[in-house]
Amino acid sequence: MSALMPKKRTTTHGLDPGKKAKRRVRVSQQRQLSIPKDFYLALGLNDEAVMEFTGKDYHPASNV
Repeated sequence: MSALMPKKRTTTHGLDPGKKAKRRVRVSQQRQLSIPKDFYLALGLNDEAVMEFTGKDYHPASNV
């Protein structure tokens, strides 16, 4: 009898657990953000999210 190999862990949102992911998002003139679907699903967002301004980390789109 051969040993069964465990299946590779897959997610329904496409992001790998434990790995960093970075995407460029669009900000409209009305200050609306377009959240990528895989981030939205991975974070389990509904109709609200908390944004925190720490006063330090800012990365302009040219650095993404």
